[in-house]
Amino acid sequence: MLQVATLDTWGDEVFANPDPWTSYLDGEAAGFDVSIRTRRPGDEFHPQGMPSPVRLTNWMTTVKIPLRARDRLPLVVASGRIAWVAGYRVGQPFTVRAGTRRVLRLSFVR
Repeated sequence: MLQVATLDTWGDEVFANPDPWTSYLDGEAAGFDVSIRTRRPGDEFHPQGMPSPVRLTNWMTTVKIPLRARDRLPLVVASGRIAWVAGYRVGQPFTVRAGTRRVLRLSFVR
């Protein structure tokens, strides 16, 4: 289950998050149309820290996500783009910055 909370005030926990199953997204970039799905052929992902989007399957290979996990890994999609590969990386367009006004905290609970 995915828990979503909106944070109007936030601190260092956003930048020093040790939990791979919790993520913080720029709420304005994500908007209000957030959904969960698994990967699809042709998916692109713009990983945090990379200059441009890449094919999701290539990125998964590069970061060594096990083959058996790739089709089951939840993807959080916002505004039609992959915002978070759960357990791994946030998308660059959804990265929280110092000037971010609204933050979404997403947590997968087992």
